[in-house]
Amino acid sequence: MSARRSGGSGRIDHCGRLVYRRSSLPLLALVAAITSAAGAGRAAGDPVDLRRVVAKLDERANSWRNVHSASRWEFLTGGKPERWQGLEIHSDNLRRIRVVERQGSYGPGGKETPSDYAEVYHLYDGEMTADAQSSPNRDRLGNELGKVKGGPGYHTVTINDGLYPLPNGPWAIINPMAFMNEVPAALASCLADGREVAIEADPGKEALYRLTYKKARADDPFDLTYVATIDTRNDWAVLGYQAKDKDGRVLIESGCDYRPDENGLRLPQAGFWRNRSPKQSPTAPPLSERRFRVTEIKVNDPNFSEDVFKLMLKPDTAVSDIRYNIQYRVGDEKLIDADLKALAKSAEGRTPIGYVPSPPSADRPWRRYPLWPALGLAAIICAAVVYGNYKRPRGTDHVQGA
Repeated sequence: MSARRSGGSGRIDHCGRLVYRRSSLPLLALVAAITSAAGAGRAAGDPVDLRRVVAKLDERANSWRNVHSASRWEFLTGGKPERWQGLEIHSDNLRRIRVVERQGSYGPGGKETPSDYAEVYHLYDGEMTADAQSSPNRDRLGNELGKVKGGPGYHTVTINDGLYPLPNGPWAIINPMAFMNEVPAALASCLADGREVAIEADPGKEALYRLTYKKARADDPFDLTYVATIDTRNDWAVLGYQAKDKDGRVLIESGCDYRPDENGLRLPQAGFWRNRSPKQSPTAPPLSERRFRVTEIKVNDPNFSEDVFKLMLKPDTAVSDIRYNIQYRVGDEKLIDADLKALAKSAEGRTPIGYVPSPPSADRPWRRYPLWPALGLAAIICAAVVYGNYKRPRGTDHVQGA
């Protein structure tokens, strides 16, 4: 799991929104360029009203009250597909998020092989984070079934208080809505630090603007030059960017295609990210590549159900509830978090459930510490006693010359 974290003065918020530090807001007027179409009567050479760009970017981000997307991702090495990932994501403007993940690898002939865990589930409901896994190829205790399949499967969930792991929790998972957020995040960082950003209109393309910048050396030890393209006419979409070395070779490139929904909001439909080595031939396949296509996406759905943010567990799920430092197993279908709190309270003081073996120190206190230091000390004492007896003066009948 991976994808796009903001650096410097920005962080990724709900629905892929980028949130800036207050200290950087005065500088964010340089983030992009305003559309010349929106500026009726403005000559081509007139200055660009950059502050309006910030307002437009915020307006776009704040307009996402809820998002539901389904996407398919592929990961390639040297031009060869290695693994795939299917994601279904629900999120809202309260920064809640639910991710259902299915993944696997490619075998001979491109055959898809699902991973051992057929489904991985991540949920942040505003108060706690739950990470669950399900495997149909194991029994209820996690043992491999071998050739004999069937049965209830192996289901586990770990529950942590708050957003976990920090700083982004499930928001760190790749997300079509956040695919291009690296660009405004990097711009916010370099502008907050006072680094120059050059903005110019794309020749022959009235609404496109190119922004050229560099990241902080701590974030980019290769000192690459980034050139991002923004379509200011079509909902202020970031179309892509390239990162070039000092010799002008493109080492990183990324792009995203959009399609307007029924409300005119441009939403991502497909995208790619590639990186190359400066030692590669320009015709060689990238060292690594990831690409996605969206199969379903909807924003601001009036029928969006908040029930998607309720924790639902499968029967016989083994629960590790870090909030209460307790482990237990549920038996009912579709238990919600309120049920789990009651189960955790009733499980206090009981022996931990069998799917998590108790360490030896839990029932044998004398085994909490390794024995070899004590054995070594005993050996040293024995050696000292033997040596002392050997050196101790003998009786007078054994003394030479007596």
